[in-house]
Amino acid sequence: MATASIPTPETEAVPVTQPPVPEGAVLVCLPTISAELLPAVVQHLRSAFADLPLLLAGVPASGEYASVEYLSARPQLGWVLASRDYAAAAALSAQYEPSAVLLLGTDALTLSEESLRALVETVRGGVDLALPRYKVGPSDALVSRALMYPLTRVLFAVDIHFPLPADAALSPRLLARLSFVAGRSAGPQGTESLLWPVAEAAIAGLAIREVEMPARVLPAPTESDLNAVLASVAGSLFADVEAKATFWQRARNITQTPIASATADQSVSESSADLQEISAMMDAFRLASNNLGEIWALVLPPQSLLAVKKLARMSPEEFTLDAGLWARIVYDFALAFHARTLNRGHLLGAMTPLYLAWVASQIRAAGENEERAARLAEATAQGFEREKPYFVSRWRWPDRFNP
Repeated sequence: MATASIPTPETEAVPVTQPPVPEGAVLVCLPTISAELLPAVVQHLRSAFADLPLLLAGVPASGEYASVEYLSARPQLGWVLASRDYAAAAALSAQYEPSAVLLLGTDALTLSEESLRALVETVRGGVDLALPRYKVGPSDALVSRALMYPLTRVLFAVDIHFPLPADAALSPRLLARLSFVAGRSAGPQGTESLLWPVAEAAIAGLAIREVEMPARVLPAPTESDLNAVLASVAGSLFADVEAKATFWQRARNITQTPIASATADQSVSESSADLQEISAMMDAFRLASNNLGEIWALVLPPQSLLAVKKLARMSPEEFTLDAGLWARIVYDFALAFHARTLNRGHLLGAMTPLYLAWVASQIRAAGENEERAARLAEATAQGFEREKPYFVSRWRWPDRFNP
């Protein structure tokens, strides 16, 4: 049972026993919310879980058993759940023993009552990790489509489109595992470290499900500099891949819904793509091709380096970065990260212009067509699947493999 000390005029502090936690309670962990928005958020949650006992973490005590201590502020990268979120939720989970734990990001009101309920009921039904699959536009979630989704799918055999979530429902046993991992991890230069719950659940053999969601206002990164955001995400992901190398080097079948390849749809009319935006990205890519050639030569094998140089000479109207080439580029940067070929900060910074080239190719190919963008995301993942033997071979035999 939880106890609290309430000061009185007669005594300094009298221990007061809280009521026992109702069986089947759901623990909801909130981010920092303004006093003006808090009543609406609480009412939204109470409506979503009207028939379930609810424990709200982060809500001031109101005379009823509805609140527990949580975080006073989000970590630096508050646009996604990070190590401290999982660790704090795990501590509360161990104390109150809920049936499920729901971690919510900012703008929680943009998730419907049905969506919140679906996440929790998925975990209460026996799944350890339930993650939203948001409906996004053709130009949204590009970092996930370029890196997070294909690497998670291919290396950990889990078809989850948003593996670095802003919202998640988890079982107490998965939270306990994440808390242990969080205790060993540390972000660069004291910053908050990221955790990859999908990878942890996969290697532990725990059940993972994706829950279809309507459009959601996704939190924006606190850091507006693309270099910093990409370096944080890619660096954390590459470190996790390095730590779990013995797992992903074994062949595994991926459970997925077949989607037709997008290769045949990559040629689109100029009017369907923002050529001005593409040109700006191409200019940054060309400039980097001139300035970062020596660094890229330390990371990329000659064949890939030659292909990148050819890309830099293409016009925006014809620019296309093949899915297989992009996969090899990402794999090569992961290999260089593992081998410490050069300073990791410089390495990840050198990857940004190549990512911009991939984005330019995607925008030109998809335009504003959501269906085509989805097929391109699938084609990108398939490129990573085809090139996985290349990655495994270079990881195992870096000195003997000749690309």
